[in-house]
Amino acid sequence: LNNFVLMRADVTANDAEDQMLLKELELYGPPAVLFFDSEGTELRAQRVLGFVGPEAFTEHLNKIP
Repeated sequence: LNNFVLMRADVTANDAEDQMLLKELELYGPPAVLFFDSEGTELRAQRVLGFVGPEAFTEHLNKIP
C-alpha cells in the first residue's frame, strides 16, 4: 500500500454526522473501501463494498491505475 494514503472513517455510532457522511458517499453502511485520485475525485468503479478476502483484495489493488 505504499502508493496509497490510508484514511478510515468509523461510522459505528451511526449518529447524524455518520449518516451525513454515508449519504454524501452514497453508501448504506460499512464495510466499504473507496479510492480517490490525487485530485480528490473518487475512482467510483474501484469501490469495494462488503467483505473481500485478502487474495481478491490484493488482486483488486493491483488493478487500480
